[in-house]
Amino acid sequence: MDRFSQAYKKTRKIVGSRNWPGDWNNWLDKEWNVLGMMEKSGLNHKYAFGLDKYREKLNSLSLASSVAKTIVAVNDTELKGIKAWFSAGNGVDRVASLKMLKHLYFVRKRGGQDVWVYSPPKAYTKWVFDEITGTKDQMEAKLSLEEEVYTEAERKMMCDSLLLAHNWSQGACVKLSTPNTATKAMVRDWFAYADTSDKEIDRLVIKLRDGFKKVVNLCNSNRLVFSDDPLDRNSGGWKDWAFVYSSESIDVVYLQNAFLKSGNGGQLWRCALTIIHEITHRELKTDDYRYDTSGLKPGKGVLSLKQAINNADSWAYFATDLAGNLSTTERVKVLV
Repeated sequence: MDRFSQAYKKTRKIVGSRNWPGDWNNWLDKEWNVLGMMEKSGLNHKYAFGLDKYREKLNSLSLASSVAKTIVAVNDTELKGIKAWFSAGNGVDRVASLKMLKHLYFVRKRGGQDVWVYSPPKAYTKWVFDEITGTKDQMEAKLSLEEEVYTEAERKMMCDSLLLAHNWSQGACVKLSTPNTATKAMVRDWFAYADTSDKEIDRLVIKLRDGFKKVVNLCNSNRLVFSDDPLDRNSGGWKDWAFVYSSESIDVVYLQNAFLKSGNGGQLWRCALTIIHEITHRELKTDDYRYDTSGLKPGKGVLSLKQAINNADSWAYFATDLAGNLSTTERVKVLV
């Protein structure tokens, strides 16, 4: 297992088995409507309230303030039959699916953008179904790990970043729909040569406008997931910003430590730029021909016109610049 969609699909299958002990079938199916939330095509925000109810139930049932002991309790009469959960592999999967749900959040901010966040324990080095293994005591120890990769403040910061990304992309759509001289000049700066014809600039304007419409749609979808990838985090990738699997069945952006550092350090614009970058990978199938550190100014033998219009960082910086959120210093540094 190496991505969110695989863990999601398995959790959905386990929850949908309706072969849970005691009152859990009723809780999962009717009281929390977890399957209503976990649609085949992705998460449905209309039933996100079930996650909070689920966490409240875990806390109300906890033994010695340990959610792990609640999940694997052998004596609590309200959790009938859980002793048998470890007698077969699918019992362990039930426990792992509960752990995944516990660390899944729907972050809603008034006046902001809504987003799903999967924030597993920092100590996990694998996806939850591969992590919860071993003896009952070993599994209970892993289930008891609670310190998450993303803090509550960071989850809210992701919402703020997504809102900025949405607003900049929406603004780009508006300006590109009726482009003035300044907008066309900016298109030329980021995606064309000095001698590119006005007709070609007009063609680029249309391509950019249509592309940003797709970016806006995903920002507005209420299905976008920001997730940790424990395998990447523990194999050297944590120092980077973010990545996506463009072919993944669910819309997921995996956020890394550079993103968190930037947001925590007050540079929210870099986080919004990163989100636009990754969404163009998902929606427009852009590539990474060049990053900002190498310069993004198109040039013959450096960054061709075809590469520039298909370069994720070019789209992200263009949206930031068009929105007036790229400083002169950063613009000069990157547009070389």
